[in-house]
Amino acid sequence: MLRRVLQEIKGSTEPIDLNQLARNLNLERTVLDSIIEFWVRKGKLQDLQLEIIEAMDCYSPICGGRCSPTKCPHVGIMPRSFTIQSHE
Repeated sequence: MLRRVLQEIKGSTEPIDLNQLARNLNLERTVLDSIIEFWVRKGKLQDLQLEIIEAMDCYSPICGGRCSPTKCPHVGIMPRSFTIQSHE
C-alpha cells in the first residue's frame, strides 16, 4: 500500500484531494496521512508547508514575536502541499 500511494501521487497530473484519495484506496484518512509522512521522511515527497513553517520567524511588532509560525495570526493558512522529489 505504501508504494501504491506514492504511485497514485506520482501519476496525478492535477492536485489531489487527500480525502478522495483515501476513499479511492479504501483507507482511513489518518492512515493515508501516515503513509504520506513516511514518504516525506524517506525523501520521496517534500512537504512544502513544513518548509515554509520552518523558514519563518515571527518579527511582528504587533505580537512582539511571541507567536509560533504555525499559529501566527498574521499568516494565512494554505492547504497542505507536497511535491515529488526529483532525485530517485
